[in-house]
Amino acid sequence: MQPVLLRLAQQHPELDLDLSFTDRHVDLVEEGIDMAVRLGHPGNSATLSGRRLVTQQSVLCASPDYLDRRGTPETIDDLARHDCLLFARNGQLLPWHLTDTGTGLTQAVTPRPRHIISHGDGLRDAALAGSGLAWLATWLVATDLQVGRLRAIPISSAPQDMDIHVLWPKSRTLSPRIRASVDALVRTFQPISPWDQP
Repeated sequence: MQPVLLRLAQQHPELDLDLSFTDRHVDLVEEGIDMAVRLGHPGNSATLSGRRLVTQQSVLCASPDYLDRRGTPETIDDLARHDCLLFARNGQLLPWHLTDTGTGLTQAVTPRPRHIISHGDGLRDAALAGSGLAWLATWLVATDLQVGRLRAIPISSAPQDMDIHVLWPKSRTLSPRIRASVDALVRTFQPISPWDQP
């Protein structure tokens, strides 16, 4: 999202950005925030307007070095014998939604974590360093997968992936700068996100 908004600001010098990154569910109205990009449930529809931008897909992956040392898991049960890198939000481990390629069954799995890293880039960095298996958003690791720094594990992600929304307070008239920002994000991510293009 940040590169899209930075390009927009370069094209429109009168557009100043104040970007904050948090996993906390911010109250746009209470905190005076013009716009937010939110993963998952968009929030209170009584106070927010918004657009769905894209559905975040995820992939279970690891570095070639890790897989050479530890082998590639083929079923969900195999995860118990691997170092798993998990993400936590508000003190809760986030499960991996996986389809076992052996049985075809989909389940939410929370393997025993080797490391808990509550930041997407940090989780990616740990996977790249060979620290274990990580369930990461394709937008975060698309290039790493394409060039071979990470390998996808043949346990596929299930269709319960999360939507990403751009939101703004309903109570405010949509200013030209917010409209331009929303339009730039929508153009970038629809009909297909740049990381899912062939």
